[in-house]
Amino acid sequence: YNEQKFAEAIDSFDQVLRYNPAHREAKERLENARKFGKDLAGQWFKEAIDLQGKGEYRKALIMFQSVLKAQPGNVEVQSRISKCKNSIKDKAREMYKKGIAAFNGSKYREASKLMKDVLELQKPYEEAESYLRRAKAEVAKMNSVKREESMAKVRDLLNEGIQLYRNEKLIEAIA
Repeated sequence: YNEQKFAEAIDSFDQVLRYNPAHREAKERLENARKFGKDLAGQWFKEAIDLQGKGEYRKALIMFQSVLKAQPGNVEVQSRISKCKNSIKDKAREMYKKGIAAFNGSKYREASKLMKDVLELQKPYEEAESYLRRAKAEVAKMNSVKREESMAKVRDLLNEGIQLYRNEKLIEAIA
């Protein structure tokens, strides 16, 4: 009750009242748990609808699930949970397609970010996990090539400077 787990509190108080129907404190707390649970669930429901309207389906889903715990069997909440799950899947599928397009366009950093976003929305998603691994490997290769190219450029400049120094072209060597 104090932790705002009203469905559990209601069950507990019902059990107490089955053994002792005259238990005054259990009656009062049961009534309060039902009232506060209903009020809080109503507040959560409104917040969840707002989140759903903003396209924040993951957060809305969590809120609707909390409402359902407080109001088991609520058909409208069950329907909204189903809609949120479908919207999450659709959004993940859309991001996945964009990630594949980025990967195929050699935009590996973008592909990696999109696949991470897909996995935040929907896990497991084996195809997204596979593309994420592949995109990360390609980014690592690109970084390695860039590092090698940079090192080669530094070597070339160093060798050029040494050659200029040996030819007593000191001003050019330090420029």
